[in-house]
Amino acid sequence: FTGFFFGIDLLFDDVFNPFSNDGEIFYTVVPDPNKQFSPAEIPVEGFVDLLDGVLAHEFEHMINAGQRLDPSVQFETVWLDEGLAHYAETLNGVTFDGVIDLQNNLRSALWLQKPYQVSMVAGDDNLEQRGASWLLVAYLVDHYGQGILRDLVEGPLTGIPNIDNAADTSFPFLFYRFTAALYLDGQGISTDPWF
Repeated sequence: FTGFFFGIDLLFDDVFNPFSNDGEIFYTVVPDPNKQFSPAEIPVEGFVDLLDGVLAHEFEHMINAGQRLDPSVQFETVWLDEGLAHYAETLNGVTFDGVIDLQNNLRSALWLQKPYQVSMVAGDDNLEQRGASWLLVAYLVDHYGQGILRDLVEGPLTGIPNIDNAADTSFPFLFYRFTAALYLDGQGISTDPWF
């Protein structure tokens, strides 16, 4: 647990949320090699390597939440917001052990082992769901360009209706193409760019 953004900090209200920071704030641990501020030693070495991924990921959450401050608009659904945040890591070239997208690829591999066991759009926020939603966002960018990211983040829709609107197609049809592409990828069966 290296850091996070807390969307409620954007929503100051004298009565209902008086302890809000009323601003865009990242919370993160900092190196503390001498345990001056914490009972745990947090070495400088390696820490900075973790921070680029955390900042890219949490910055997407902050931007997404900041676009949805109108009381009539809801925060993005967790599964899609996490997919977008993990894709922000991709856009920023985040590496782990020198490999770009290693953690995102590992998450998606977990889902691809048994995609019938974990819903991409419902249930708990877990590694498999995050891997699946990252794959879907990557698929959307591959086929609609990076502009679709702005369309998804600007809302005001959330979840499946947000994707329907941004991709200008129905989610069931898009999901059919997405899953077919996952199945057909690398098999040399189809030359259709959608697959």
